[in-house]
Amino acid sequence: MSVLPDNAMPTRLASIDDSFLGQKLLLAGRMLAYDSTTGFFILLDKDDALLVDIALCLDRAAEAWLQDSFRSIHVVGHLEQCSASIARAR
Repeated sequence: MSVLPDNAMPTRLASIDDSFLGQKLLLAGRMLAYDSTTGFFILLDKDDALLVDIALCLDRAAEAWLQDSFRSIHVVGHLEQCSASIARAR
């Protein structure tokens, strides 16, 4: 087993589909909104958005920067399908 970490594939939000499930991705965009109760934020790139769970990634003391909406942000992680039913706005 390799001790090197998986490489994250740079990906645009617009190109994400079910074939990316389980893959490690590098995404960039702007943080539209953050909910400190759930640890979710919305990553926005032009007309596309993705719900990102960062609950296990941040210390409560590091949440101050999350209050700035539209902050540019990079996200690295594995894409998972949401278990809850969320309506898709179009």
